[in-house]
Amino acid sequence: MGLNVDLCQMLGVPKKICCPKCGKTDKSGFADYDIECGSPNPKPGVWRLHCYCNKCEHEWTHEVFVRLERK
Repeated sequence: MGLNVDLCQMLGVPKKICCPKCGKTDKSGFADYDIECGSPNPKPGVWRLHCYCNKCEHEWTHEVFVRLERK
């Protein structure tokens, strides 16, 4: 059991994502994402999220860049 967070709410990432290989749209899995697997947040402001297509079994990385504001 890992440490799961809702990245859709935290970062505004999509709840559904389209496979770049076959075009199938499916749930992204980002609403219940395990942040203890791999290195999804390699440096401040950058998230690299693992994606998988259930139809064609293609795997890819969805990158999210978060603008950090200092006050």
